[in-house]
Amino acid sequence: TLPGRFSKWTFINSGMNKKVSAGVGILLSPKVEIIDSTEIVKGRILSCKVSICGYIFQILSCYCPDESYSDEYKSQFWEILSKHLGSLDKKKLRKIVCGDFNCPPGSTEYQYLVDNSDLSDCWLLSDPANLNTSTLKHEMTEDIKISGKIDHILVSHDLVDRAQRVMIDHDADG
Repeated sequence: TLPGRFSKWTFINSGMNKKVSAGVGILLSPKVEIIDSTEIVKGRILSCKVSICGYIFQILSCYCPDESYSDEYKSQFWEILSKHLGSLDKKKLRKIVCGDFNCPPGSTEYQYLVDNSDLSDCWLLSDPANLNTSTLKHEMTEDIKISGKIDHILVSHDLVDRAQRVMIDHDADG
């Protein structure tokens, strides 16, 4: 159970036991009905099928491996993610895929994902001029050498016209 104003909300997570700084999660409003949730890769990919006002959505929260992981592990991860998204494409579900991708737009991994799915990047849709602006808090990331956005929100093509405003709250904690 979450405290305060989120006490009626549902939090689904994967990979977070005692350490709250690792894993993925999805926070759902009381107005959202959970149909199913699946841990695709423990602590890395969580997939949740929900109903919102009668419309069915598949929401994925991803924490992609960074450059400290082996190329083999990263390749396997991206293959698993792509395969899962492909299975959702066959079901014609509205998709929202978000999280820490640990790669900027234009990287091989990012491009592979966008090119092999029906997903569009909300940053590109809402603010293409600032596509390469970092989503990282500068004072917290001196050791990270990635320029550009590594946190992404991707939506299936049937939701593209709904992506009107995407922004970074630099005052948020974390």
